[in-house]
Amino acid sequence: MTATVENLLVSFEKLTELEKRDLAIEVVRRTDIFGSPDLSDEEQTLLAEDLFLALDREEAELEAQTK
Repeated sequence: MTATVENLLVSFEKLTELEKRDLAIEVVRRTDIFGSPDLSDEEQTLLAEDLFLALDREEAELEAQTK
């Protein structure tokens, strides 16, 4: 991972949950990571929600390990 990406992630962690969701939706919208530029707003929102749930699980697991 590059320093630029690491800095983005540090900044990302400082955002509110709403800001994180908005950012994730915009990142998905601007990239073609799913191979289809024709995703509806609803589909993109659902994908972003899935992403956040996965990130929340990862964060909870890491927190549990440090306790």
